[in-house]
Amino acid sequence: MDAVGWITSAVAVYAAVVSTLVGYLQWRATKPNVRVSMNLCIIHPPVYGKNPLVTVSAGNGGGHPVTVTSAGWSLPNGMACIIPIPKSPQPFPHTIPPGNGHQIFVSTDDVQDSLVSEGLTGRVKIQPFYRDQVGRTHQGSMLVWDTRKRTFSPRNPIRRLFPKRVRVGGAPA
Repeated sequence: MDAVGWITSAVAVYAAVVSTLVGYLQWRATKPNVRVSMNLCIIHPPVYGKNPLVTVSAGNGGGHPVTVTSAGWSLPNGMACIIPIPKSPQPFPHTIPPGNGHQIFVSTDDVQDSLVSEGLTGRVKIQPFYRDQVGRTHQGSMLVWDTRKRTFSPRNPIRRLFPKRVRVGGAPA
């Protein structure tokens, strides 16, 4: 193969790589990107019952609208707690345009009851989610709910950062 053939092959390979990269970036920019979170909040005056409330929120960071049909949280035993009729100004199904969000409100008593009814007590890991119209489940970060305190536990308790000292004999200091 002469020099012109090598240059032509190199340009063809370069063009193929660049075109594949551009196609991937376009696909990534248009695919659904729903971010889900779960937090405590207080609404004043209390519109949705007694405070504090738990919010499950979804934000659409993708390039196309996403129609959400349900929300809730996953339990460690494999069950899911779905909120059928959420306390929200935006009922299900709801279309979330790009750059916008959706939020539901749940009483802390409802979260507590969903865990205790499944026999889960103490510090329980739960994961918020939203489901969309085409069947995708968008999940948020894992959180820890403390059934004794009826609230979220700290993510990084100090005892994890600084474990108990152990004496040479094996007993705690």
